[in-house]
Amino acid sequence: METSRKPRNIKLHNEKLVIRILSGAESMPASEIAAKANLSITSVMKILVALQNAKAVKSIGKGCSTEEGGKRPELFAVNEEYLYSLGCLVDTAFLRITLMDFRHNVVDTAERSWDHPQNVEAALDALAGSIRKMVSDHGLTPENICGIAVGLNGIIDADKGILRHPVLDIPWGKNTPVGEMLHSRLHDFHHIRVDNTGRYLSYALLLTHPEYADKTVFSIFVGTHTVGCLLDKSEMQRGYNGFLGEVGHMTILPGYRGRRCSCGSYGCFESLVSDEAVADQAKEIGKDWPDDPLCKAYCAGEAHLPDLFKAANEGSEFALTVVRKVAGYFAQLIRNVLLSCDPQIIVINGVYGGAGEAFRNAVLDAVSDIAFFDIDTRTSLEFISSENVITKADIGAAFYALERYLRHTEEI
Repeated sequence: METSRKPRNIKLHNEKLVIRILSGAESMPASEIAAKANLSITSVMKILVALQNAKAVKSIGKGCSTEEGGKRPELFAVNEEYLYSLGCLVDTAFLRITLMDFRHNVVDTAERSWDHPQNVEAALDALAGSIRKMVSDHGLTPENICGIAVGLNGIIDADKGILRHPVLDIPWGKNTPVGEMLHSRLHDFHHIRVDNTGRYLSYALLLTHPEYADKTVFSIFVGTHTVGCLLDKSEMQRGYNGFLGEVGHMTILPGYRGRRCSCGSYGCFESLVSDEAVADQAKEIGKDWPDDPLCKAYCAGEAHLPDLFKAANEGSEFALTVVRKVAGYFAQLIRNVLLSCDPQIIVINGVYGGAGEAFRNAVLDAVSDIAFFDIDTRTSLEFISSENVITKADIGAAFYALERYLRHTEEI
């Protein structure tokens, strides 16, 4: 059940609440909306009239009659063309922008490659220009855009729009006021938000798994880099300094001096579980299995994580040995997440989300062997394959911009 949290503008709060409830379904009668919103049917009908007048909601006809043969209820739906949001991903090699309608449908995505932008001014000029082009190409104006969310790699003060520290190879310097600089270029747009790319990627979980919306969920996405985010009842938690979620840079193996992490340290989780790092470990372990086909493939540079998972699921002792080693790193990370955040659900997605039973069982076994966690913890550990989750941060950013508009009454 949706509930109010002392909004300053109750009328606007309830209107956005009704829109948010409707956006999660194809259509809905007023009685069902009232039950979900904890409002009277009379109040909901008044809200629906106001929203129809504003063209935010539309009537789509009558539904089925009740079992008792009563009147067929009128059905309402969100007008997908009422407002739009934009999600932007600024990477070292490309810029991608997604336009999303009011029903969470991706309308368009545009991507442009660029040489690594050495100058922050030039990069933000390009971003602002691409945003304006996307809007004008669809016959829209800034007034049609309810929010813009921009994802960057680094430690970010989202409330102030400041890039505190660029973790990856982006030479924009520390404490760069990216939000303010974008506002000056897009002064006729409203609600521009800058945040860490990984948080938007994690927020996209709520699009494919709406059952997480009222839970405390910690998402761990492992790809080229590791990103994490704590979602507390659909709100992204960042911590005081913006460090919350940077789990890829947690030190798991202090004495490790193999691959250096992108943050400059050694022994970080990210530097132990990447495809390249696992290949290094497989070659070392493979000295005991010189004739194993997978070992030979790794030594020839022809094997990758999917090959490892497939062999482990088929019972290869060599593959299982490597998988158990990597699972130990995950167990240490999960222990740190449980001790620092204690969420209801921990989700592992990305390449490891679809690893299969061998990896999943190895992680669960390793977690149960850690002190304090040999008990039946209530936290659920879930693995989601890439086929069942959105893996583009710009889509998560566009969704976040829309949801923030609907959830924050002050954003009029």
